[in-house]
Amino acid sequence: MFKEIRILESDESAAVEAAKMFEEYANYFVENLGQFNVALAGGGTPKQMHQHLSKYNLDWAKIHILFSDERYVPPTASNSNFFLAYDSLLKNIDIPNQNIHPIQSLGISAQESAFLYEKTIARLNKNLELDAIFLGIGPDGHTASIFPNSQVINSDYYIEAIHDSPKLPKTRISFTLKLLNNARNIVFLASGESKAKAVEDILKKDLALPANLVRPPDGNLFWLLDKHAAKYL
Repeated sequence: MFKEIRILESDESAAVEAAKMFEEYANYFVENLGQFNVALAGGGTPKQMHQHLSKYNLDWAKIHILFSDERYVPPTASNSNFFLAYDSLLKNIDIPNQNIHPIQSLGISAQESAFLYEKTIARLNKNLELDAIFLGIGPDGHTASIFPNSQVINSDYYIEAIHDSPKLPKTRISFTLKLLNNARNIVFLASGESKAKAVEDILKKDLALPANLVRPPDGNLFWLLDKHAAKYL
């Protein structure tokens, strides 16, 4: 595993850096493998990244967009990760509908949704190895919808339905560590002082928080931090 920490001046500059990395990955994987399979995260800094990406001239017809987790809410809900990505990126780019892969949150159970989403990813890559996954981090050190002390931390599945999230809504669908650690590239985005303690606990104290368990053995791991999130490093 290759690991790198980059500290940027502001949340805006961290978002710009993330957008540039997305562009580099997209161009590389489209050129070398014919398509780019990438998972997005929810949150403020990823939203800024999406807004910058919407202005990039990428080969969107060869880019497949997935989501690292989703709240079990309608896709039009304001707290839906799909809605955030749609509003800040997807509606503003020329990407085929079949290249957008939301996690289903209506009409089926969360467990069925998790099962179907694993099949979706397997159709894109039979080894369930995504080219890049962009992740956020919570003040408690959670990432995607993997929270501290969650039973899914040790899951043998690639995607899990979660019914006991400490943050509302309680029911969610999330990538597990097994899928995250199977990725070729992981990019964490963290900005603001509210994330500083968790960043310190992970990068300086090496505590076993969920975000610190994301360590793809055969992949690259990047942390993009603004100076506020990095204040204790």
